[in-house]
Amino acid sequence: MKRKSHSGSKWLLLVIRREPNKNEETLIYMLFNYHNKRLKLSTGRKIHPKQWNNDPKVQRARKTLPYNTELNAILDKQAALIKACFYRLAVNNILPNNELLKK
Repeated sequence: MKRKSHSGSKWLLLVIRREPNKNEETLIYMLFNYHNKRLKLSTGRKIHPKQWNNDPKVQRARKTLPYNTELNAILDKQAALIKACFYRLAVNNILPNNELLKK
């Protein structure tokens, strides 16, 4: 018998804001969907759209960006923190919400 997950459906995306006719860096956002809710957080990091791989399977700074390894590591760490917070709340039987996840 399959055990039902307490965490519900969730997924995390890293996206950039694309503005037509702008040729400058833009913020990278983290979108975390859970229990039919969405948390949108700025990562505080910027990147030029040409340096960002928007493929949902990749969501990374392109290798052509000189500091791509460092930026991708920072984004991975931020994503891991959101996931860890979500699971910590679930383990303690606390219903996650955006305010709790932002802390």
